[in-house]
Amino acid sequence: MVRRSFASLREWIEMPARISAEIQGSFPQDVREQHYIGRPLDLLLMWFVKIEAWILEQSLYQ
Repeated sequence: MVRRSFASLREWIEMPARISAEIQGSFPQDVREQHYIGRPLDLLLMWFVKIEAWILEQSLYQ
């Protein structure tokens, strides 16, 4: 349930789908992703912190 919610909420902060998939632990699906695109942990952390802040902000309004 958490993975599905995370995947749905990522659209609110306009997180790229492949960034979301990588944070969720999915393996790259195509050749380009597997061999040519390397994402450093700092980049993934930046997006993770952004969605975490958005979720916490929304919880204050509920």
